[in-house]
Amino acid sequence: MSREACGPEGPTEGAYSNTTPGGWFGYAPLPDAGDPPDEAYSRVTNPERFRPLHEAALGLVERLRADFDVKVEEGYDLPIPGINKSELDIPSVRLTPYDPACAPISIAFTDFPGIIIRLGKWKEEPFPDCGCDACDEGADEEIEGMTEIFESVTGGGFLEAIRIPRFLGDGWVGSALRDMREPMTKAEGAARLEWARMRGKLRNYKVFGGERLETVLSSYERMSERRVERSRALEMTGGRLYLEYDWKPWPRR
Repeated sequence: MSREACGPEGPTEGAYSNTTPGGWFGYAPLPDAGDPPDEAYSRVTNPERFRPLHEAALGLVERLRADFDVKVEEGYDLPIPGINKSELDIPSVRLTPYDPACAPISIAFTDFPGIIIRLGKWKEEPFPDCGCDACDEGADEEIEGMTEIFESVTGGGFLEAIRIPRFLGDGWVGSALRDMREPMTKAEGAARLEWARMRGKLRNYKVFGGERLETVLSSYERMSERRVERSRALEMTGGRLYLEYDWKPWPRR
């Protein structure tokens, strides 16, 4: 691991601990303490603290199986991009709603131990995101984040899109997840949009252009994007320059 691996800009000033809420990815500065030592970014003292993630994820799978009209598959050979079956601790699970307008969820149980979730077409979320001693992540916070994502997807609060320049340049894949438990009010959405305007954030999300970006920013809590090499992006879209999946709520049993 490295400082850069712990976030787009690395940690800001101060010592960081997930036991205190706030800050980037939930890390908060602790007064009168320096940055973690460099070796902490490449050290994982107790990975077994993340073992409860496996049990929690299996519990969520059982709940989704009981509540929603989905097909459930499991096995070491499920095709989850970027995951080699040699890295798995137990078989992966895939939940596919029978309504194709709803996003599927695939879950890989890694031998770290940790969880990697594949959502919809392209979105991937690891738990923990890092796991090094400097980040000081804990299982409880990771389980809460994982549960929020499941609720966003099953509640229809998940959006994916890919945009490719008309002539030259790589594509951009973006995603957004809405908090279904405490959705933003109109006032909160307006404040978020104004904050983004003031800080030039409206330019950061290339995949959501113009008015669409403003709509997404005022409706969703968590957004991300990544660059994709042009030929690969065109392969993903079947040659189209823009493709969007506004995933619908999962049908209940």
